[in-house]
Amino acid sequence: MLARAETKIAVLDVSSKATRALNSLKMASALAEGDDAKKVAQMIRRMEKLIGRIHKKQQHLNKEEMLELQKKAAESRKEMEKASKLDDELRGKRTKRRRDERNYAQKELAEDEKNNAQEMFANLAGGASGAPDTVPGAAADLPISADLSGMAPSSLAAESISLDVTV
Repeated sequence: MLARAETKIAVLDVSSKATRALNSLKMASALAEGDDAKKVAQMIRRMEKLIGRIHKKQQHLNKEEMLELQKKAAESRKEMEKASKLDDELRGKRTKRRRDERNYAQKELAEDEKNNAQEMFANLAGGASGAPDTVPGAAADLPISADLSGMAPSSLAAESISLDVTV
């Protein structure tokens, strides 16, 4: 959502949703135990990092807005060379910001897929109940610890697993 937000209002909307989610996670962390507590703590760290990126994006949007105002002022004063230079600078900043946001979003999606795959394998391993470390019914009973690094993350995540953090 943050990577798609292009206006200050859209970024503020993402910020409010992230803040609410962070507060919910903090309440859930008080009740979580064991592995669930570790997962909630990891999610809290990711949300805090996201909120930091939200503030950074707000600063970038403010700087871009200031450049736009300077460009318009230069155009009204008939300083076309300066306006052109400001336009080039603005275009460069926007391109860099969008590229950084796209890369961040892809990294976060890959992290989510990895976590979902690990969760799925942990659930499969927990459901085997005392069986050796193979997945029953799998072709040639593949060991759970098999090297899956060559597979695409999307092929590993058979289902989406989510944590309900409502209290």
